[in-house]
Amino acid sequence: MHVELENIGCFGHARLDFARREGAGAAGGRRATVVLGAGGSGTTTLLRALALGLTPARTAAALAAEVPWLVSGHRRRGQRGRVRVELADPGAPQQRFAVTTEFALGAGGAVQVTQVTEPARGFPWRRLFVCGYGVGRGLRARTPGRTHQPRAALRSLFVEGAPLWAPGAALAGLGQTDGDDGRRRERALAHLAALAGVRGRGAVTLAGEVLEVRGPWGAAGFAALGTGHRDLLSWLVDLLARADRAGALDGRARPAGIVLIDAVDAHLPPARQRRLLAELGQRFPALQVVAAARSPLTIVECEPGGVVACRVVGRGAVIDADLPSPAGYHADEILRGPWFGLAATVDEATAARVADYRAAVALGAPEAERVRLREAVRERLGHLVDTPLDELVREVVAALVEERGAPGEDDRRWRSEALRWLRRRLEEPDA
Repeated sequence: MHVELENIGCFGHARLDFARREGAGAAGGRRATVVLGAGGSGTTTLLRALALGLTPARTAAALAAEVPWLVSGHRRRGQRGRVRVELADPGAPQQRFAVTTEFALGAGGAVQVTQVTEPARGFPWRRLFVCGYGVGRGLRARTPGRTHQPRAALRSLFVEGAPLWAPGAALAGLGQTDGDDGRRRERALAHLAALAGVRGRGAVTLAGEVLEVRGPWGAAGFAALGTGHRDLLSWLVDLLARADRAGALDGRARPAGIVLIDAVDAHLPPARQRRLLAELGQRFPALQVVAAARSPLTIVECEPGGVVACRVVGRGAVIDADLPSPAGYHADEILRGPWFGLAATVDEATAARVADYRAAVALGAPEAERVRLREAVRERLGHLVDTPLDELVREVVAALVEERGAPGEDDRRWRSEALRWLRRRLEEPDA
């Protein structure tokens, strides 16, 4: 899948490719793409734009009318909003489809939509199953419908608190459309237990239309669950039930399609944040997930290219898809790295002492000054921030950056030069 945006919300022009990077496994689309970004940087806008581009014109117009700023804000008069999505058939990747949807506001403020599909006839709308879940999901429930309605399946992304299908009733109706004898429902319950991190046979059960979760404490009804598990199970059950109504759920209760999720890690404990997306991919291999996240743990299992960031530049936003893989990094390093960009993850006073110490090393301050600052850091952290050898490496790197500039991501020549400088300094009597 590939998406291109023009004049949508805070984006003047942006594009994003969901294909796997070379060397990242089998060809095709990534199973999961995580979108990072500070508040107001466009993460929710990107998910909404994808939803608008993946639905027929009438549905797109109805959804856009819920948030008219999305197709009218930050644009000069007369310009139209545009979303273009290119897709490949999972069963025949060489077969391509595309849909271009344009938006404008009429004189009375009504959203006007024009749409062009490629091919013009026979576009596979019925095979394109898409669901979306925004913040505030699961706070209200409604009786499940008999059929799949694309607008209702995506409305939660556009209207905070839009109701999802009642979990117990939705699960009770699973498989009824094709006469399934309950095996699909039992498999769905097993999926839910595993994805919620609840272990043991019968950990998630259904009695009539009452969903229960069993743990060391005994059985708890759905309404008694904590916010994180209730939120997670709400959208998972809604997804499975809607996929069932759309004919996109196979006999092993695995949905095929695209799901868009805002704040996927909201209220979840760290262990669930770390494993959720990987386990979704393992259990639902035909489901493509695009999710906004806030926790560094959510991205540690992402494949290369699977993390992008929305950033504010000037009066608009851009999508940075050139982030390195987070594999092998600790959560603290991810927070301070290019993914989140925090200057520090400690309190301001400690951060100031560490900054003073590192500046002294970089500037080649006298040894007595380094020792004083190093001890001040130890008072705050309980340990030394660097060994003398670390200090020497920092000094060499600072000097080399000043003379040659910072290295690229794979600048072997720069690293070789840094090693030569370091060896030279180690041979000096005062090193």
